[in-house]
Amino acid sequence: MSWAYLVAEFLGFVLGLSTLLDSWDYRHREPPPALPDRTVDVFVPVYREPLAIIRRTLRAAAGIRYPHQTWVLDDGNRDDVRILAQSLGLRYLARPENRNAKAGNLNFGLAHSEAEFVAVFDADHVAMPHALEVMLGFFEDASVAMVQTPQDYFNTDAFQYINPRGKPGLWHDQSFFYNVVQSCRDGRNAVSCVGTGVVYRRSALRAIGGIPEETLTEDLHTSLKLHKAGWRAVHLNEPVAYGIAAADVADYYRTRYRWAHGNLAALRIERVLTCRGLDMRQRLSYLATGLIYLEGWQQLLLFAVPPCALVFGLRPFDISIFNVLVVLS
Repeated sequence: MSWAYLVAEFLGFVLGLSTLLDSWDYRHREPPPALPDRTVDVFVPVYREPLAIIRRTLRAAAGIRYPHQTWVLDDGNRDDVRILAQSLGLRYLARPENRNAKAGNLNFGLAHSEAEFVAVFDADHVAMPHALEVMLGFFEDASVAMVQTPQDYFNTDAFQYINPRGKPGLWHDQSFFYNVVQSCRDGRNAVSCVGTGVVYRRSALRAIGGIPEETLTEDLHTSLKLHKAGWRAVHLNEPVAYGIAAADVADYYRTRYRWAHGNLAALRIERVLTCRGLDMRQRLSYLATGLIYLEGWQQLLLFAVPPCALVFGLRPFDISIFNVLVVLS
């Protein structure tokens, strides 16, 4: 019991330190004027999403004001999606073999396009007309490989928006990461890609061999490889697209499980603690991205201590005046 309690408290202490690190130095950015006369490809990777959702996304992507070409990367090889893309005057591309999920789909799109910059919006994320205008200006710095914006959602009655009182709100479980952590990591060049609402410099992707296909979270893996290669990433804390949040527990769990599995795999593959190319602040930032998944185990240990103490008569620590004063303080 003592060891279980000690491990839980130690994990809580480490997680607390990582939270302090990720919220210590907030960096606010104002978007500079967009670079004029640059070529941009907007990728919309789709798979099995309902056609009504895809139609809304494609219309918004086509309506982005900055001159661009919109590509529909259809991993479902669906005739209705092809017809929709053609009716909107968009480029349609489908792979003969659907390997390596979204990463393979994006790499297939990269192999068939040529624009200097590539923007990605998920099939259920509706882009705002000014999306490219507020991001392209940061690429004036030749060392910037990626500009990331926070994910936000329009269905605020979804599961992940429900607050403890059972009512929907505007703050969801990822708001702290998107609105605080990412802006604080921006100051130490440790911004993580989140897969949508992002613009890449094509030459930077080419330098790292394209979108990594080894993990389920190609987004974080891409930013990690870019940082290892010496490129910079920028976070603009302004949503430029609005998606659909997890509707129920099952959908929420599937997404978080994929994130956990993929992020931990990326940190292991890239050897985040021992690899070359990262400074200590970047290593700690990426390590914190993996440590957060220990929170569930830490809470499980803490929840298990009281019933075990009551049932078996065991104490995790000796009760003394000193301990009581520590707790009360």
